[in-house]
Amino acid sequence: MDITLFFNDKFLKKTVNDVLTTYDKNNDGSYSREEISVFMDEARSSWAILGSIFYSKKKILNDIFKLFDYDNSKEITLEEFDTYLQKEYNLTLDSLKNKDVYTTCNLLKAEDDKKRNKIIKQLTLFFNF
Repeated sequence: MDITLFFNDKFLKKTVNDVLTTYDKNNDGSYSREEISVFMDEARSSWAILGSIFYSKKKILNDIFKLFDYDNSKEITLEEFDTYLQKEYNLTLDSLKNKDVYTTCNLLKAEDDKKRNKIIKQLTLFFNF
């Protein structure tokens, strides 16, 4: 899936660092539900608005926090985000900070595609297709 569809064009042109600093309203290096909620409202595209018919904002926020909030502190720190990127994508937050959101989304999608293709190849070998 092309995750860039969920973001508006203005947002896609911002650098990752711009996004991180813009939405960390109190400059503490972590993101509360409220800060992420503001981000979701300002960054979403018309596709994301359409998707809200199927997924509530509360559910999406819950899913985001399940994914990133490793210590269950009800805030997502830059360290937690970096840990996720390293674990899932073998990337660091520092390596992405100067890239725009569009490029970053495409890098993450390419890594997802590699993982998916590797899994399909392993299954094919296992089942002798």
